Amino acid sequence: MEDKKATPLIATPFDEQHGQVSHDGKWIAYTSDSVGGRKEIFVQPFPTGPGRYQISFHGGDWPRWRRDSKELFFHFIAPNPDVPAIIGAFPGGSLASAMVSASGAAFEPSSPKEIVRINTVNYSHSGGDYQTYAVSADGKNILMVQFVPNAFGGNANQGAGDAVGPDPPLSITVAMNWASSLKK
Repeated sequence: MEDKKATPLIATPFDEQHGQVSHDGKWIAYTSDSVGGRKEIFVQPFPTGPGRYQISFHGGDWPRWRRDSKELFFHFIAPNPDVPAIIGAFPGGSLASAMVSASGAAFEPSSPKEIVRINTVNYSHSGGDYQTYAVSADGKNILMVQFVPNAFGGNANQGAGDAVGPDPPLSITVAMNWASSLKK
């Protein structure tokens, strides 16, 4: 900052967005469509350094770090792997995470694991960034925006019985101890 000149951190012809600097300040996770036009999660040293690591391989968006920078969460925005992301609110999609090990300039991510299947919200937007979920410091609690099936009527692509929309007004649903249900 001594010369007070801004320089691009990531400057490519691709669409890179939703950047999140790890809490230890050493890495930046972001979404890029540089692999076949599909959004995927990547990590690279922050603010500079060699290496770029692909975290997701079947689509991904909205990365979030656990406070200790040892786990990276991301939103999978398609009903199945290798299917293009769907725009709008739809049933399907998931939240996934990958454990990461970093020492000096070395970075090793584990294979991503699905944490929970969810109804998904994915709307096109310009300018700024919106968040669809937040992860607690220890990674054990997740707060997210979720659309649920409702009876408010359908649209041109849906019948009246399978419409999706926001939770009923003035309500909040909290899923607690969700990780224990994964063992069942």
